[in-house]
Amino acid sequence: EGKPELNENVQAVTPFMEYLHKINRKKSLRFEAQYMITEQDFGSWIFALAECGIAPHWVFTVSDMYNIDPKKTDKLHYPTVGVAYSRKSNRLALSYVKQVEGIVCAGGVCRLEPAFSGFKFSVNSTF
Repeated sequence: EGKPELNENVQAVTPFMEYLHKINRKKSLRFEAQYMITEQDFGSWIFALAECGIAPHWVFTVSDMYNIDPKKTDKLHYPTVGVAYSRKSNRLALSYVKQVEGIVCAGGVCRLEPAFSGFKFSVNSTF
């Protein structure tokens, strides 16, 4: 979590499941589920995601991370709802996010992100 002086190392078991169903050439549904089992820190969490892709441009996503066995706080929900549009080498994404503070890694780059609740807009371009 980026604060070794405050937190012990978390030892967890995290089963993961992902399923992709192609409806036809242009439409797909993807489901993901994770369960982090631990007795440390904030306790055990469950995560679920549903994603609908409409090729070649659109992706719609709904997810929730839920603290099912809290150790330090009440039970917490961290929902996300988003849409992304891709065209050529550009991707625009808009989502409503409630995120927990912690380290986020994407594409081999890791960074500490603060707790946040609100809308996120991102633009990615490859050239």
